[in-house]
Amino acid sequence: MKKSKALIRLAAAFMAAIMALSLCACGDSRDNAASSGESSEEIQLTAEQQVEKLLLEEFEKNYGDNLETCEFRNIKIFTAEEIAEDDELFSNYNFVETDIVFSASYDLKAPDGKDVAPLLPANGEEDGQWVREKYVCGNLTLNANGEYELDNIGTGF
Repeated sequence: MKKSKALIRLAAAFMAAIMALSLCACGDSRDNAASSGESSEEIQLTAEQQVEKLLLEEFEKNYGDNLETCEFRNIKIFTAEEIAEDDELFSNYNFVETDIVFSASYDLKAPDGKDVAPLLPANGEEDGQWVREKYVCGNLTLNANGEYELDNIGTGF
């Protein structure tokens, strides 16, 4: 019973954080900022945009010149209710209310003439210069500067 109450409190706090992020990021904030003259540092990104941005940075760091492009198929942001309802899936993690918990499916493309093998580890299907149907999940946490960073990342929770 204690665990259920703690999960409900965590779920409520997590949902409040997601709602706050959603309210701050009405529409495509990149377009809004460009038209209003705001600098890119002042832009408030949606949860999906944060995940995409940080995953792209991670892929570029890990794959280097073996990666030409990445196309995201789907980015799923888990709600507090989903996390609370699936205790078995998320039980090994201690997410906090400001975390963004996600899964993403994507395709990676190697530059012409480059081997796709470096893009294959973990999962995905080779398709010419592409590795299709790759999958990753994890969470973003706020650092001391109030910026999101990748925390746990892998092919399963």
